[in-house]
Amino acid sequence: MSYNFRTLNYLGSKLRLLDFIEDKVLDVTPKDAAVCDLFAGSGCVSRKLSRLHPVVSCDIQGYSKVIVEALIKKCELDDYVVDSFFEKINRNL
Repeated sequence: MSYNFRTLNYLGSKLRLLDFIEDKVLDVTPKDAAVCDLFAGSGCVSRKLSRLHPVVSCDIQGYSKVIVEALIKKCELDDYVVDSFFEKINRNL
């Protein structure tokens, strides 16, 4: 799975700097140590770093929280969860 992708067109996006940022973080951060993305924005840095580190992300914009949670939250889905989801949708139609 590619970790360099654009979640949204964001003026302050660090998408083009992802490999550079990851290299520099790896230079100064022990393996499996937590890292913090202070200006998470579109979440591309948080997502990239989440492959190797636990990530704490923050941003003043509320939408950033939603995007980053969706990108880095570990989510276990099984058939029961998926079937339950569709049953609830069908009940509300």
